Amino acid sequence: MELNWVGGAWRPSALSHDFQLDSLLSPYLPRGRWPRSTPQDLADAVLASKLASSDWQRMERCARCSILVRALDELERARAAIAAGLAPGIGQPAEVLVARADADAQRAREGLEILRDGGESRSGVGLFLAHWSDLASPLLMKLATWLLGGSTAIVVADPGLPEAAGFLARALERAGLPPGVVALLHDDGRTLVRAAFEQAGLAWLRARGTRAEMQALEGLARRGRAPAELSLWPLACAVYGIPLRADPAEEAQRVLERALSPSDTLCGQLPDAVGRVLCHQRQFSRFTAELLDRLERSAHADRPFAPVEADLPGWMREAWALGLDEGACPVFGEVSARAPGPPEPDPADGAEPPAVRGRAPRAVAPVVFTNVEPGGRLCGLERPAPLLRLARVETDEEALAASAPR
Repeated sequence: MELNWVGGAWRPSALSHDFQLDSLLSPYLPRGRWPRSTPQDLADAVLASKLASSDWQRMERCARCSILVRALDELERARAAIAAGLAPGIGQPAEVLVARADADAQRAREGLEILRDGGESRSGVGLFLAHWSDLASPLLMKLATWLLGGSTAIVVADPGLPEAAGFLARALERAGLPPGVVALLHDDGRTLVRAAFEQAGLAWLRARGTRAEMQALEGLARRGRAPAELSLWPLACAVYGIPLRADPAEEAQRVLERALSPSDTLCGQLPDAVGRVLCHQRQFSRFTAELLDRLERSAHADRPFAPVEADLPGWMREAWALGLDEGACPVFGEVSARAPGPPEPDPADGAEPPAVRGRAPRAVAPVVFTNVEPGGRLCGLERPAPLLRLARVETDEEALAASAPR
């Protein structure tokens, strides 16, 4: 069984309870067990982080950065083992994840170089609610702002992919991070989130998730003891604009890679995946034809896969029905209306999320809608998913105004 990491020591939860996750590559095959942490575990981690805080703050910024760079080196050296360890939880082959890890590590290294010589000074203990899409190197980069500023951090692993935070904790340990500067806790529900707003001692909290999840955290903050700094980042797919003078063939290839690539976007599940395309109306037909040609020739685009998030198949069915209701035209893929998934609880009422342990993989496949209304509900869906929506716009300004960097 995996363990929490508190004060530089690996240990079970205070009550020794745990939860199990199953492989997305091999149905019903367990991939591991993790602790179900308690408010006492959080209190212990806060205390250990406070004890480490003074020495960490006195350390030179460049020395702190050197430790994070060594941790990134450890992640890069172990990228094959990390990819193999993450594959059952992501549902993609390890070789696909190695390519993603290489790109993530390069971006993290560039980011650390930028942050090495300057930045805001910080103090106190913060709570970082990891999202599965952070993986390992990006999670290190997102922690770097606070750690390099002198703060200490408690990371709560995503219950759907706790392996990623575990790999980072081991890399930090091997890199010589002083005990207590970073703690790792596991939780398969909302226990630690609620506890974070019920006990004092946290200076900041950083989280990302769906807009509904972030609104639920805002509600908890209003009713409890909110940290001084609350950073909430709703997840959203990217928008891609195609102006009149663009080459339709080149744009179709870019969109395919940035929307549905297994390595670049994990089949549309990562936040930077393109989910909406705003195309100049005079390019729309040629672009659509080029995109469909590449989709038909793709070796992976129509291949079903097990999504990381258990409720994604149900969400795809709802989006499919919404698209048909609004008159959009599905031109690639389809979604069956059968076998609805379990209802998703309203996060605002404090209900527990659907259980992730022991689940059987549910396959989804990419879907492309064309003739989508730019102002319609289908086009407005923000969730990263293998759902690509093509909309016509009249001007280049409309195409490029909200689009992702090219």
